[in-house]
Amino acid sequence: MLIYENKMGKNQVMYNRAGCSMHLHHHIELVYVEAGVTDVTIGSSSYTLNAGDAMIAFPNQIHSYRNEKSTTNKSYILIYSPDDFPEFKNIFNFKVPVNPVINNAGDEIKELFKLVFIHHNGKNYYKNTLERGYMLVLLSKLFDLLEFTELDSICLSTTQTVLLYCDNNYSSDISLEKISEELYISKFYISRIFNEKIKISFSDYINELRIQDAAQQLKSTTKNISEIADSVGYNNIRSFNRQFIIQLGITPSEYRKANQKVIKASK
Repeated sequence: MLIYENKMGKNQVMYNRAGCSMHLHHHIELVYVEAGVTDVTIGSSSYTLNAGDAMIAFPNQIHSYRNEKSTTNKSYILIYSPDDFPEFKNIFNFKVPVNPVINNAGDEIKELFKLVFIHHNGKNYYKNTLERGYMLVLLSKLFDLLEFTELDSICLSTTQTVLLYCDNNYSSDISLEKISEELYISKFYISRIFNEKIKISFSDYINELRIQDAAQQLKSTTKNISEIADSVGYNNIRSFNRQFIIQLGITPSEYRKANQKVIKASK
């Protein structure tokens, strides 16, 4: 069964996680195998990761991995929103790795995974700045080792095609009818993809993308809340506030105030 994971901007950093079933999410997922053997599937391709290997799954790529029971597995798993790294926006939006696995990634890559893990879970005064800094270096190093192809030049599943369209157009006046016209896919089939395959309604998915973008803007810009609401697709500030509370449990102004404290503490 395919599982859609609603992470709502929450980054996760883990060590020695067990395998996971087929799933997808808006986040990027990076794995470094320190010991053992891990079987990975991304889309329709399968790979075997041995100690020293790394891999990256891009947003909305269906993926899973399973650790071999006969080995002692130790892996770093980093799951981050691509919105945290606008420096690589063009890569995340328009490209995909030809091969997402890097064999024998090297000691420098291993050390960067470890440093991200340490600062994500640490209490250093500058932990947030250090964590993002090491992630930027890690992504830069990984991308330098990967070969990319344009997203339009590869065969996407219908599910991926629909999600990609949503990711690129959620801030506009998007609807099932509009997607159906643009992609030549029945709106009833699109609705089934969301409700039956990835277990989330179309409207909930669009609201998640919009609020995730808004949350990032509240943290990183000085735009007023009305401007941000409009930029992510809400013409009504009440609807924006209501959805923000539903998704994150607090108002946009409360969220900005809380995260401004975090930003100031990391400077």
